[in-house]
Amino acid sequence: ISEGIMVFNRDGTVTFTNGTMADIFSKVPRKNNFSEKIQIVPFEEFWEDLAECMETGEEKKHTIENTSYAYEYTIVPRFDANDDACIGATGFFRDITEEHKLDMTRRDYVANISHELRTPLQTLRGLIEPLADGMVKKDEDRMRYYDIILNETLRLSRLIDDMLELSKLQSGTIAFQMYPFDLNELLNSILARFTPVMKDAGIFFSVHSTTDKLPTVVGNPDRVNQILVILLDNAKKYTPEGGSITITSDYNEEIGKNR
Repeated sequence: ISEGIMVFNRDGTVTFTNGTMADIFSKVPRKNNFSEKIQIVPFEEFWEDLAECMETGEEKKHTIENTSYAYEYTIVPRFDANDDACIGATGFFRDITEEHKLDMTRRDYVANISHELRTPLQTLRGLIEPLADGMVKKDEDRMRYYDIILNETLRLSRLIDDMLELSKLQSGTIAFQMYPFDLNELLNSILARFTPVMKDAGIFFSVHSTTDKLPTVVGNPDRVNQILVILLDNAKKYTPEGGSITITSDYNEEIGKNR
């Protein structure tokens, strides 16, 4: 079985260990090579909980997390059948490193999408208000505003679809589709959407390219868009009024030929 099992006497001596225990803690560096107990279970917290469990007769459960590993253990006391005295305990150990990483990814994913939802809502408000107030006089400008509003509405729909993909993320089967798309179109869309938002914040915003036109690239435009939106949101947050934010793009034709 994947769960490690270890049985202890009242004095903490190990009386049984299953085969899983042989390498379950392989990810954990040993801090104290002179402690026999730490060589068996490399967590001081466990030995403290084991002593308390046998002292009080209460089950103990603990999760230990680190950047490179995560473990969960449960300590169940064992009692004498005659006088109910605690005569030892059984420890159950689970390596939950992958579950922990997946949960962290899920939380980051939710945080990023929740963060990104604010931007299209702000953009929509920044476009709808001048339209409603009659400030946009030219038909050409109104049509441009309507196109942006439509694109932002579609983007909100895609973000909601991303939220629904969390079930795939939790099962580790989330898809990442890649296909050719136009970077110039994406950057122009970013410029049109963020210009009114940045203007309201008193920030000058521009998109600059060192070449006339960027080539078609292969990737996922929705994910590239998400990254740019998150970066721009953070830049807006930390840029004082009167400041400027610029996206600069470049293409090296020689490198492009070699790739």
